[in-house]
Amino acid sequence: MDKLVKPSKYNAELIIPSSKSYMQRAVALAILSSGTTVLENPDLSEDSSSALKIAEDLGCKVERKPSTIEITPCGEIKTSEISVGEAGLGLFVRFLEKI
Repeated sequence: MDKLVKPSKYNAELIIPSSKSYMQRAVALAILSSGTTVLENPDLSEDSSSALKIAEDLGCKVERKPSTIEITPCGEIKTSEISVGEAGLGLFVRFLEKI
């Protein structure tokens, strides 16, 4: 059975457990979003912190609060090169290499 999925917009709240993998995906989506993304109960691992640093390097405003992180994209990516250091962010970089 074939299903047709049409483009649509979402306005929803997702509550998911804190995890490094989910956090990196959420940061990648926040970089591409048109508005501010609020991450509640964020993962605070080294890899997640590195993903947030990459978002900042690309021009996003990242505001860290006690139980949330707010990511606001700048609308235009500031640089064509990013450094992931030794964080081992292979998954995150694969998300971003297409943009």
